[in-house]
Amino acid sequence: MADIFISYAREDREAVEKLAGLIEAAGLSCWWDRQLAAGARYREKTEIELNAAKAVLVVWTKHSVGSHWVADEATAAVEAGKLAPISLDGALPPLGFRQFQVIDFTGWKGAADGPVKELLAALAAFAPQVEIKVAANERLSPPATAQQIRWPLVVAALVAVVASVGLFLFLRPEELITPASQRVAFFGFTAADHNPDSAKIAGDATDQTFAEFTRFRLEAAAKADSLAPYTTDRLTRADALDSAYALSGEVRIEGEMARLTIRLEDVVTRVTLWEIAETSPVARQFYSPPKQAAFRAGASTGCVVRQRAELSSENPKALQAIAGYCANLFSPAGATDMERGVRAFRLLADLEPRSVYFKTALASQLVFTGGFLPTDLRAERFRYADALLTEALQMAPGDAFSVAIAEFLHSARGGSRLEAEKLLATGRPGGLEWGDGYLSTRRGLNMLGNGRTEKAVALLSAGAAAQPSFSQVLASLASGLAGQGKAADAEVLFEEVFAKEPGATGNWYIWARTVVLEDIGDAEAVLAAAPENESRANVACWQSVLAAKRAGKPGPSPDSLRDCGPVVSILAALGRVDEAFGYYRTTGQGLDPRMLFAPSACAMRAHKDFLPLVKELGLWEYWIATKSQPDVCELKDERDFAVCRELRAARLK
Repeated sequence: MADIFISYAREDREAVEKLAGLIEAAGLSCWWDRQLAAGARYREKTEIELNAAKAVLVVWTKHSVGSHWVADEATAAVEAGKLAPISLDGALPPLGFRQFQVIDFTGWKGAADGPVKELLAALAAFAPQVEIKVAANERLSPPATAQQIRWPLVVAALVAVVASVGLFLFLRPEELITPASQRVAFFGFTAADHNPDSAKIAGDATDQTFAEFTRFRLEAAAKADSLAPYTTDRLTRADALDSAYALSGEVRIEGEMARLTIRLEDVVTRVTLWEIAETSPVARQFYSPPKQAAFRAGASTGCVVRQRAELSSENPKALQAIAGYCANLFSPAGATDMERGVRAFRLLADLEPRSVYFKTALASQLVFTGGFLPTDLRAERFRYADALLTEALQMAPGDAFSVAIAEFLHSARGGSRLEAEKLLATGRPGGLEWGDGYLSTRRGLNMLGNGRTEKAVALLSAGAAAQPSFSQVLASLASGLAGQGKAADAEVLFEEVFAKEPGATGNWYIWARTVVLEDIGDAEAVLAAAPENESRANVACWQSVLAAKRAGKPGPSPDSLRDCGPVVSILAALGRVDEAFGYYRTTGQGLDPRMLFAPSACAMRAHKDFLPLVKELGLWEYWIATKSQPDVCELKDERDFAVCRELRAARLK
């Protein structure tokens, strides 16, 4: 495997070939796609080399800034903490990469001096074991301090007191100081133009961000202090407020869109941890610009604070991985690129080999993403997750977070519901909000699938109280309330969840399926408010189901309903119960056990095939072993359904 992976556009091949030759002459091996053997599997080989490289040299030009391949490779480099960007022709990197310092190669004629020396100095930081030769009588060792690296743009950046994530690469671990507190000085949003709408949005976003700090349980400098006029630069002011972070933002109106820029800076190192640039329609109802700005500011800041607290010592690569992960976690790009979390936590787990948390977090990412992969790749990821969880639970037996993710893996593998319950019972609350809350959440979701809705609601309520930032717990709780027939309570909670985090596709999906199938609230408005990164096919599918229900018609074919997800439950809600059972018998798909006990599935529970189904799913085994029953068996209209009668008879034996 090569030391340096070079990412570039084909139009720049000639210049890249010269540069690669100079880097290799200095003692570092390079890989770029010219070296692919005829017939080689392009993507597979590229990914192997990208992951194995010590550094990724991204060559920005007017050609590469529009390349999706280069952008993807640069993103992977950021999250692995090994990005080394240059600009051959002065072209600005695309949005999302402009916070990284870039070596300027404009006017470079192919000589080995000037910017090439600066690049080699940067690459030396990634390969300290390599003695890099700059000239016949000169050798270059990795820089001893960040100040020794002569990056032209760094000087200007420091004058402006704005550093970038790129500086992480050149700070030694001892130069990063773990903050004694994680206090945030929030300087509010300001209007970046003279449009009164910008000022209004900025003011509302500022107020709502302080409210988000309370929800995410972030320690913040007093509002009056951080918003008071000051004469020093922002970071000096934040330091005077005894804060570890400085958070700020700007709003600019561009036609019918509001451009939001949010920035989080580390006070000690004066490094920009992340900078987010997004747009939001000014007139959007649910996810208004102030709400979007406040949520992104609070959630991404809380993510950095939460993950950084788990580091045993400060490490520049770890901090960069955390910053990159948190900046993209709640963005449309983060929703579509599910591998981001795997890459970030794999690096963090490697850097923190004694961390139970990072092992478990990586396992969680592997299980979640594995569900979307082909069978062989899914099995491989699940084995990796299993090994990580085994290590974590050996290090901390009964750790609540690790046990919760172990049950997540067990269920993803199709394990029995009874064994899942036993596994969750081994978790020991440790007083940590995340771990205890997630354990309660997994137990609550398990109870929903077992038909014990009242118990599920209590556990999900506890999980939501422990994890106020994890809004999907509240969405699941609202779904549970709907399952109890508490439509009004469910609607209020769904609206609260969506108001806090309307950009989360997972929450919207739970709400959409509930309002359509259980007739709760204004279904048309909910479907119209789908997040921008939600699948249009999914939205159209639910709209077709709603139209069929309202018209009393059979609705789309089962194959067309796959875009919605729970085909079996949808068919049952549309009155096509025989077809619902037939579809599951034929495909083994389209069934969510948590929806079997909703009001819309009553006709399924009355069907003769329901008892064989719950036995096949392991629910009967669970009810008998735990001496329990689904809550619906307490309902007057369902007490005499076959499954309820048989359960009562079995308990009398």
